[in-house]
Amino acid sequence: MYLWVVNSMVEARTRSAVLNAFKSMITPKFLAVSTALFLGLFFLVSSDRLHRNIYYLFVLLPFLAVLFRRPIIPVARTRTLRFILLLFAFLFCSLFWSEGVDHEVVFNVLRKEVITVCFVLVVAWLWQQGYQDYLLIGLLAGAFLGVWLSIYNFYVVDGHPWNARLEGIGRGEHAIKSPVMYGAVLVTLFGSMSDKVFKNKNVKLWAYCAMVSYLMFIILSQTRGVLIATSAAFLFILVLRKKHKQIAALAVLVGLAIMYAYTEGIFERMHTLHDARWDIWAQSLAIWSKSPILGYGIYPEQVILLATGQSYPHPHNIFLSHLLYGGVVGLLLLLCLMASLFYSSLTLWREQLNILPLGLFIYFLFVGLFDFSTLIRSADVEWVFFWWLVAIVVASEGDVTRKVPR
Repeated sequence: MYLWVVNSMVEARTRSAVLNAFKSMITPKFLAVSTALFLGLFFLVSSDRLHRNIYYLFVLLPFLAVLFRRPIIPVARTRTLRFILLLFAFLFCSLFWSEGVDHEVVFNVLRKEVITVCFVLVVAWLWQQGYQDYLLIGLLAGAFLGVWLSIYNFYVVDGHPWNARLEGIGRGEHAIKSPVMYGAVLVTLFGSMSDKVFKNKNVKLWAYCAMVSYLMFIILSQTRGVLIATSAAFLFILVLRKKHKQIAALAVLVGLAIMYAYTEGIFERMHTLHDARWDIWAQSLAIWSKSPILGYGIYPEQVILLATGQSYPHPHNIFLSHLLYGGVVGLLLLLCLMASLFYSSLTLWREQLNILPLGLFIYFLFVGLFDFSTLIRSADVEWVFFWWLVAIVVASEGDVTRKVPR
């Protein structure tokens, strides 16, 4: 009898420990840590099915568990999120006038839209609850490792000369490849430092070192659009902050860098703005003119064939892409979403002097002029380039401001 009582007590304690461990796993802090890890893996993991499975494991399942205990309805009712849902609904409906659509295509488009909305809600809710540092450190660490792995692989392992155009590991297959992502993280860190988000001195020092690394990657990749966008975002932030000395220093550094590049004859790709984009844009408008109101539908991607015989998978302009695939209606919905983002970002600056969303918006605006297809093409570059900004704005629009105690 005594042994039975002891065993029962042990089993009860074991069950209680397991239950408490499970409860601790579905706390917001666990969601913050797992989401930060996922953001870091953007720069290290192939953006294919493996990456999606990591998303389901690290973000979606913890999010659903937290959502079950702590509803986030106020975040879901924001103006910007409503415009997102309108745009997604239209893009999904565009499958009705797309060519070659089957059940698999419908499922893939719907899946991309659902996981994108969930990603925005997760990041927005965590940002609103005071876990900004978790998310920022995840981005910082992943991008920092991605930069140096790319540089080591390209210049040391592959043996390219130092003035060759840097390309990330497995360009075209891995998220690690894209200067656009490093530019977005660079602007994020710069804006966060300006907003004094980081309190820990060691993290601030690491952030400074990481920013130099990201800028070096962008310069070595010779990506003109990202350089212009990053410089514009930096200048915009400094002007609003009235940092006149920093503006002068930035101008001098950029001037010296340009003079050195021309004098030494390096980075030849940077010496001209003439490339195929002008022809791509002209051809995209010619194709769009045949279906101007509703476009061609989101599937399949229209191949842009130039007179030279060279083909491109998308218009390399985010506005022309939505015009081509969604027609005038799709472009107007995108512009409405952008207007909502700009208004909320401007309001956040005026009321709280928070510059980060405005800086990211300027960056997105300039990069969007030179690159990208529709914003749900894949769970890849777009998430760090655009949906990260959207999540921060949605967090500022939410009604709930109560912070979770640490």
